[in-house]
Amino acid sequence: MRKPFTALATLVMSAAMLVAACDEAGPRTQVTYIGAYGSMRALGAEARAGRPVPVHAVNNPFGGDMDMAGFVADTLSARDQYMRFTPAGGGIPEGGGGPRVLVLVDTPTAYTGISACQGKPYIPESRTERIILHVMVCDEIQRLVEVMGVLPRASRPLETEFEALLTQAAGELLVGEDKSPK
Repeated sequence: MRKPFTALATLVMSAAMLVAACDEAGPRTQVTYIGAYGSMRALGAEARAGRPVPVHAVNNPFGGDMDMAGFVADTLSARDQYMRFTPAGGGIPEGGGGPRVLVLVDTPTAYTGISACQGKPYIPESRTERIILHVMVCDEIQRLVEVMGVLPRASRPLETEFEALLTQAAGELLVGEDKSPK
């Protein structure tokens, strides 16, 4: 009973954030999904095994996808001294494999983090009034954590504000297990 309510509440909060972001300058982020175990269990396992976590990026509005993947990888690596993240280039990898970070810009409205983690491609939908960002941690075909960010295109300087949005979103990806009583 609690899960449908939580999903509905998250959807309503995300929609409210989109509406509010249209009137405000500057980046805004919202965690739209956190699995019961968060992302730290899977990312920690990679760190203990000595493997870097790949970061894939799609549709960088200010340069190459590899540049955006590198920026997010550096941001995440700076947040946890034991984990290593490495840019893995553009495009969405096929579902499966180990943990990975996906950074997607201007996804269509019906495209979800679940679709991205399963490796389904998308055609970017550029919006004139805002840039929409989805950053997520996937393991196999499962979405562990997803953060949505919104940046009005009226923000100035837009490229600097986009980097701030990426930094905010990346900072919300490293989430531990929910140990609160149920």
